Order: sequence, then C-alpha cells, then structure tokens
Amino acid sequence: MKSYTITKKMGTYCLLIAGVMLWTLSAQAHTAMRFCTTWRSHYVDSGHGEDVFTSDNPLNRPAQYTRYYLRNNDTGAYVSSGYLDSDGCTPYLSLSSNTEYKFSQGTKVSKSGAGTLYVNPDGYNWGYSYVWYTYYYTTGSFIYNVHHEHTFNPSTLNPYTNIMPIVGKVLDKYDTLGYNAGPYGLVTFFHTDCKENRNPSCCDHGGAYYKRGTPYICMAGDWGGSGATYWKFILGHEIGHRVADYHDGPGGGSYSFDDQTNPRCNCNHVESGSQLHCMQSMEYIAAAEGEGFGHFFSSALFNNRSSSNGIFVCPKETWFYFPPYGWIVYPPERPFDVTNYTKWGETECSLGNENKGVELDWMEFFWHAWADPISSTTLTSSELMSVWEESSSSNYDDLLDGAFSLWGNTSRYVQFWWQGYYSGVDHHD
Repeated sequence: MKSYTITKKMGTYCLLIAGVMLWTLSAQAHTAMRFCTTWRSHYVDSGHGEDVFTSDNPLNRPAQYTRYYLRNNDTGAYVSSGYLDSDGCTPYLSLSSNTEYKFSQGTKVSKSGAGTLYVNPDGYNWGYSYVWYTYYYTTGSFIYNVHHEHTFNPSTLNPYTNIMPIVGKVLDKYDTLGYNAGPYGLVTFFHTDCKENRNPSCCDHGGAYYKRGTPYICMAGDWGGSGATYWKFILGHEIGHRVADYHDGPGGGSYSFDDQTNPRCNCNHVESGSQLHCMQSMEYIAAAEGEGFGHFFSSALFNNRSSSNGIFVCPKETWFYFPPYGWIVYPPERPFDVTNYTKWGETECSLGNENKGVELDWMEFFWHAWADPISSTTLTSSELMSVWEESSSSNYDDLLDGAFSLWGNTSRYVQFWWQGYYSGVDHHD
C-alpha cells in the first residue's frame, strides 16, 4: 500500500514537471522581462581627472530617463511607454517568448520634479518634436520564474546622441546639483543644425550658446575641428546658463572692457572661438558671474561634490605659467581644478572696484560655496541663485545685502560671505 502511494505521488510529480516544461517551451509563455538601452556618444574633452563620462573614446552610455515606446511587432499591440529609469531601463514587463518586439527611444528626457529636455530634429522649428530611433528584438524560450533583460547598444553616433547622455545626467544629479525646477519642471530645448540652415526661428548664428530669456540652447556648427556637441563641458555650461536664467540669476550684459590692455586679462590670444569673453578676461560683473556659473554648473555635473579636485575643461586658449619659459598660451582643452583659489583678478588684472570680475574667480567661488563648507554648511544651486533674485544688482555689496536679507547672520550667510573673500570676488567700492 505504501509502495503504491509513493509511486502514485512520483507519477503526479512527473506530470507536474512535464507540464511546467511544456509551458516553458510554449510560444505563448510569458515572463518578466525588461529592455535597457544606451546612446552612442563621444566627448573629446574627457579623461582629465573628472568623475563622470571619463573616456574620450566613443562609448555607449545609459539612456537615463529617455522617452520610450514598446510594441509587439508580431501583432502590432501596444505593450508599454513612458520614460526609462536611472539605468536606462523599462520596468519589468510581462512579455511573450518567441516574439518580436519593436522598441523605440526618443531624443527627449523627463523626470518628475526635475525637468524635461528635448532635442529638436534638424529642419524643425523650436517645439515639442523629437527624433525617434527604433530597434527590434525577438525573445527566445523563457525559463520559468527567471527575470530576463536585453540591452540595446546602438551604433548611431551624431549630435543628437551626444546630447542625450548629458541631459539624462542632469536629471540624474538633480538632487546633488540642487537647482529648482519649478512646479512644472524645467523645460529646455536643443537645436543642432542652425549654422548651416540659418533658420531665423531657430538660432541667430552658429556656435554653442543659450538664448537668454528663452528655453532654447543652440549647439550648432564646429568647435576645434569637431561638432560642439562633442565637448561635454560646453554642453554642461550652456545648461548652466539655462538654469541661472530660470532663477533670474547672473548673466547677460557686456563682457570685456575696451581699455583692458593686459594681455592676460583680455581675449586677444583666443583663436579657437569668440574673443568676446574667455576664462581669464576682465569683464563687467554680471557677465563674469554668469559665465562663471556656467563653468561651475558643468563642473558640478561631471565631478562628484566630494572630489578633492574638481575639473572643468576649457574649450578656448588660456594663459599658463610654464617655468622656465614664463607665460605661454595653452591650447584648448586645458583642465582647470575648480577647488583652487586662484584670485586671477587680484593677481593679474586691475580689479579696482566691484563692477568688474573674472570668470575663473567666479567659477571657483560657486564651486566652493556649493561643495566646500566653511562652517558645516554648503549652498545648493537654487540657494545661490536666490541671492541674485533677492539683490538689487550684481555688484558684490548688493549680493551680500541680498544674502543677509535671505538668511540673516547664519551659517549660510557666512558661507556666501567667506567664500567670496577666499575666491577674490569680494570687490567693493
């Protein structure tokens, strides 16, 4: 009797196992699977000691927060759509085995509370249009109760795909960067084809620049023999201008003084780009602050806040003291350590009053205020910009008044005040 019972149970188990195997091999079997994807990108200004996107070779990088759409290509049925996560992946979905799926990824990123950024197609006006790239994948036979994953590694490399990993990284570092995206999210648009087409509804001219007072960033034309989108620090810098303008922060106005004759404080040595302004030129204060914030934001994007050295790679020629030869003009792609206190305006230029400034000094001020606490307190990008919103002008005394109005005699005010002193931007009448 016992033998019969055991045999009967074993037969039942065998039938169950066989049933599972048949279900596993069935064309209609379902299991949890997700798709991940990447953007092919190439940044020529990488590999100088920064912490993010460190290789200057073409690489596939995660498509963080990218817009996606997934269909069953055999039936045409909708499966899923939305935005990828911080790893560039869909949620785990119930998918069928032995089935072809159509996966599309667009040049748009979005993260709740952090913002939405679009890369507009060539030939289109500014707006909510973006470029779709589509790939196909056929599932095999699924193993029961095992999660599956497939990653797309596209070979397409162009200005669109260069922009996408960077805008995804902006959203990924939203909490660390600390900018205020507002109640509807910070919406920003990129265009890349304007130098050639001269579309008046697009960009006013070629080059890399933010159109102040708008949500538009132009990344058109060449820089140093390659497209401007191949320079990640330029991309980060222009996004910084957008963030500053959104907060009514520094920027705009005239740049260099016409009477600045010290060669290390003007831009006559620059050949790779515009001589309107450069890293070490003496400028009107609002312009120096605005460009310095752009440099800082790019540095914060590609370096960890806790870095002992934070790197910003300058795309223009700069002055460099090189013993025993003295001062030389350093070619583009020079890395600056933003953790220094250079005080270029005080040591090299004639900064006699508070209406003048140097981009390098203000870049270092913003970095130290954001990353280097004087009394256990650092300031977010949003808090820094709130000082400009509160102040009557960009002059340093008015900024101190604005900071005091916001925080009183607290550690935040001390952080703003003392970092201004250490960075050499505290010029008074």
